[in-house]
Amino acid sequence: MPTRAKPKSTLQGVQWPVEPFFKAAIPLPPSVNGSYKTNYSSQFYSSDPLKQFKNEAECKLVDQWNNQDWVIIGAIEASKQKIPLFMDMKIYFDTLWRRDCTGVIKAAEDAVFNFLRINDNRVVRCNAEKYADRDNPRVEIMVSVCVERMNDV
Repeated sequence: MPTRAKPKSTLQGVQWPVEPFFKAAIPLPPSVNGSYKTNYSSQFYSSDPLKQFKNEAECKLVDQWNNQDWVIIGAIEASKQKIPLFMDMKIYFDTLWRRDCTGVIKAAEDAVFNFLRINDNRVVRCNAEKYADRDNPRVEIMVSVCVERMNDV
């Protein structure tokens, strides 16, 4: 008679939602070249435009406070085990061809996860797509539990 294998994690079998628990829109961050400076020792530090972006992003996120599922966010925060997360971004530039996505991804990720008080190293999958919106450049972000990767916990 076969025996049942013990789950690898106490979180296996827990029903985590597949829909995003976090959805928000924040301003477009500065480019990578405009985000970081170096000092005389060649150490990197945040530029004034990056600090301004982070402040503006936090204000926008506070405005969208009621749109988030704080029960799920609290459960992820309180969990003793790492919950794998999926981050989906839609990046709206004034034109498609002037900037790339990579600097935007990190700056937006840092702003969002600092606001959520969750370590961004929990993101195991990231999707980013570029769009054009000349009138309203922004980053739309959704975060959900990456249920397909729960076995990796």
